[in-house]
Amino acid sequence: MTIVATLDAVARALPAGYRARPFRDEDREAIVAERNADLPEVEHESAAEWREWERSTPDPTRVRVVVDAASGAYAGNMDVGQGGLLRAPDGSARAGVFVARAHRRLGLGGALVAAVESAARDMAAPKLHGGVSAREPEALAWAQKRGYREIGRRIQAAVDLDRFDPARWRERARRPLESGVRFTTLEQLKREMDAERLEAFLHRVYDVETVTWADIPVATPLAHWGYDVFRRLLLEQRGSAPDLDVFALDGDTVVGLTSSFRGEGGRKGGTGYTAVLPAYRGRGIAFALKIEALTRAKTSGMRWMITTNDEPNKAMRAVNYTLGYEPLPAHIQLEKTL
Repeated sequence: MTIVATLDAVARALPAGYRARPFRDEDREAIVAERNADLPEVEHESAAEWREWERSTPDPTRVRVVVDAASGAYAGNMDVGQGGLLRAPDGSARAGVFVARAHRRLGLGGALVAAVESAARDMAAPKLHGGVSAREPEALAWAQKRGYREIGRRIQAAVDLDRFDPARWRERARRPLESGVRFTTLEQLKREMDAERLEAFLHRVYDVETVTWADIPVATPLAHWGYDVFRRLLLEQRGSAPDLDVFALDGDTVVGLTSSFRGEGGRKGGTGYTAVLPAYRGRGIAFALKIEALTRAKTSGMRWMITTNDEPNKAMRAVNYTLGYEPLPAHIQLEKTL
């Protein structure tokens, strides 16, 4: 479904007094402000970070529509696409629908969902994936009435670095070192290596990520992104944090990693990916990697670090909770067969 057809589908279903139009880049500020309004600061997102993520992971199939009220104020929006570089193996589409609080229960959500589903069918997507926050149980009930079923939960957690005490974990952080494993950061390697050596090293890190990618229990599997995306996210994104990207080495062999990002303003950051090769698990390496990253984040002046794990990933969630992470309301993953 083209943007013209999608606009027409939304416009025909909207209640009187509302109009549909194409998404504009400057709409991000209004959408983010509306979503942040009732959330604690640790859960706030920014329009700049949203732009940066989409620059790094473009999706040429994405279709977006914004709904304005008669006053011209933002009232809601929808987006749907097949993921681009993050495409699902079966070609399923992913979508989002959001209605501003002052405009709910007027029929906008139903109009937007119907258009999303039509667009996904035109993409020949076998299924449509979306999600709602566990902090809004009424949203889950609304989606279930429209044929969506829960398939999993992604649980974000945050640690307040003002309360994180690295000294408490000194002994546990030392255990891998006693078995010959050492830790280094991307920042250190960039100082020590020329471009050719660094590139070769990053390929080895990517190989570890590739080996461990399939181990992560997720409700909607994604094919592992290519090396070019991995490199771009690690080195070229505005939120890249080479001082917080920590690698575990056994001699010259990369055996584990934890990658991080730094949010706009520097108060909040997060973990992108943490993994250890199967042969090296059970030695406390993942725990030590997390300690190292959190200690460095605290030293740099950061206030919060966040992380996200799927509900079945009990082992990593246990590591995080032990370190002081506190769970935030889950993102409930939904699916509908088209």
